[in-house]
Amino acid sequence: MTILRGTSRKKWSTVDRLLAVAHVMAQDLLCPGCGQPKNEAYNPDSEGYYEVRDAVCNGCLAVSRDGDLHKEHQPERKVMVVDERPADVPLKPWTLN
Repeated sequence: MTILRGTSRKKWSTVDRLLAVAHVMAQDLLCPGCGQPKNEAYNPDSEGYYEVRDAVCNGCLAVSRDGDLHKEHQPERKVMVVDERPADVPLKPWTLN
C-alpha cells in the first residue's frame, strides 16, 4: 500500500483498494475464532481431526513482564518489542508440536 511504500498520497491508489479488498476477502475465508480455513474447519467430516497446541510468543512474554514492572498507568510510555538476538546466533528449526 502506498503508506507502506512511503508515498504521501492522500487518496488510495487502485492497487491500495485492490489489496484492501483482497485482504478482506482472504480474512472472510478463515474462521474468526481459530483462524482455520472455513471450508475445511466447518466441514462435518473434519470433526476429530483438529487439536489444540500451545506455543509461547516470547515477544508477548517480554511485554507482559514489562507490564508487571510498570503497573502505574503512563499514557506517554510506549512499549515495543525488539529482537536483540546477535546476528551470529541463529534460531534452531521450530515446529509446533
